Amino acid sequence: MELKNIDRLFQERLKNIEVSPSPKVWRAIETKLSAKKRRILPMWWFGSGVAAILLLSLFFFPFSDKKKSC
Repeated sequence: MELKNIDRLFQERLKNIEVSPSPKVWRAIETKLSAKKRRILPMWWFGSGVAAILLLSLFFFPFSDKKKSC
């Protein structure tokens, strides 16, 4: 019960307070937001791609035990 009263007190006192970062901090935030993030392809995607190609190649070009006749 007392915790709710403390929460309400802080809400009422801090209701109209606005805090803005300094220009230096704001420039750093803007550069990080505007920088394009390079998407790193996870290794498991590469591994699953290789496995898929291997399975498809085995499906379309199955091994044959037939011997060539001369």
